Amino acid sequence: MLFPFFRGRRLITAYIVCWTEKSKEFNLSQENDILQFMSATFVTIDRDTPMLFPPDLRDWLPEDSMVHFIIDVVEMLNLQGFSVNSRGSGSPQYPPEMMLALLIYCYASGRFSSRVIEQSTYYNVAVRYICGGDKHPDHDTICSLLIE
Repeated sequence: MLFPFFRGRRLITAYIVCWTEKSKEFNLSQENDILQFMSATFVTIDRDTPMLFPPDLRDWLPEDSMVHFIIDVVEMLNLQGFSVNSRGSGSPQYPPEMMLALLIYCYASGRFSSRVIEQSTYYNVAVRYICGGDKHPDHDTICSLLIE
């Protein structure tokens, strides 16, 4: 039985092998034996069961995380100089406080590309916390903030 997984950029194929005492050699065992071996050794991970309550992202971040400091500092700033579409046309805008906090945090943590920052809004817990959990600014939006 083969279990392929990725590590870095190379594909590594791992074989789950059961050691038999009688023959003292490696044997690819039956699927039942492999599952018994796995359940006795590893913690069960169930990715199919959805969470019943939406998670609070603050619980996933340490209290002394840099993201809390950046959000507090940005909230104290006077951001009246940012251009805002006051006509109300187009899609809803992201708040300037959120966008500035996003840029400061990502720059401080080594993310400089707008595409990398956009990808972080999906995968990084601290960046998701800055963006409000389910908001994901497009790389064009992030880039336009830098240009203006």
